[in-house]
Amino acid sequence: MACILVIDDHSELRGTLREILEGTGDKMREASNGREGLACCQAHAIDLVMTDLLMPKPEGRETIQQLRTITLPPKIIAISGGG
Repeated sequence: MACILVIDDHSELRGTLREILEGTGDKMREASNGREGLACCQAHAIDLVMTDLLMPKPEGRETIQQLRTITLPPKIIAISGGG
């Protein structure tokens, strides 16, 4: 079982992804911005991060750069719904 973090500023998308991922038996965590996501990764063992590219505080690419500095960085999937 993996621990997956979804970082997205849209609560509806986070909820949808949570339902899908929890249905597979994986543990799910959520963050509404990059700052919260980074803190979550520092506090918990996260295997995979799905992060929106277009969001505030900081935007997705900066969040990815920060996630890569963690001692055991998670795998990262970048997602975007528009822009």
